[in-house]
Amino acid sequence: MAEARYRGVPHRRLVTMIGVLLLLVTGTTYLLFDIWAAASLKPGVVLLACAASLPGSLLLVYGRTYRMRLAVPIVVILCFFAVTLINWDTRKPFLRTLDTLRPGMTVEQVDQLMAPYYRAPAAPGSMTTEGSVGYRHANAPWGDSDVGLVYFVDGRVIAHTFLPD
Repeated sequence: MAEARYRGVPHRRLVTMIGVLLLLVTGTTYLLFDIWAAASLKPGVVLLACAASLPGSLLLVYGRTYRMRLAVPIVVILCFFAVTLINWDTRKPFLRTLDTLRPGMTVEQVDQLMAPYYRAPAAPGSMTTEGSVGYRHANAPWGDSDVGLVYFVDGRVIAHTFLPD
C-alpha cells in the first residue's frame, strides 16, 4: 500500500531523502556562518545560500504537484531571508548599526548612532591622534576584542571597518 503512493515516480523516497539532506547541510552551514560572522547581513551571502538551497528544495518536491513544487522552494528561500532578522547576540545589531555609517557624517552623528556601544576614547566628541574612534559591542570575553573603527578627517567620517575578536 505504501508503494502505491510512489507508483510512477521511481526512487522518490531516495530522492526526497537526498533533498532533505542537502537542505540540512546548506541550512546548517548558513546558520553557523550567520552565528559566527553575521553572514546574513551581506546580501551576496544570502543570495548564495538561496541558490545553494535550490537543488535540495527541488529534489524534495520531485514527483509532487505543481503547487508543492512552487511552494517549497519559496518557503525555503523566505526562511533564508528571515535569518537576517535574528539577532543571535550583540554582534549582529552592532554590525548592522556600523554599516549605517556613511562618509561625511560628523563625530556627533556617529556618537548618536553608536550610543548603545562602548566607545574608545570614552569622551563623546573626542578621537585618537590618528583621527579614529573605536566602538565595541560587548565586554564579555567572547566579544571584548571586536572593534568597529571609524576614521575621521576634519571631523567627518571617511571610512569604517570591523576587526573581529
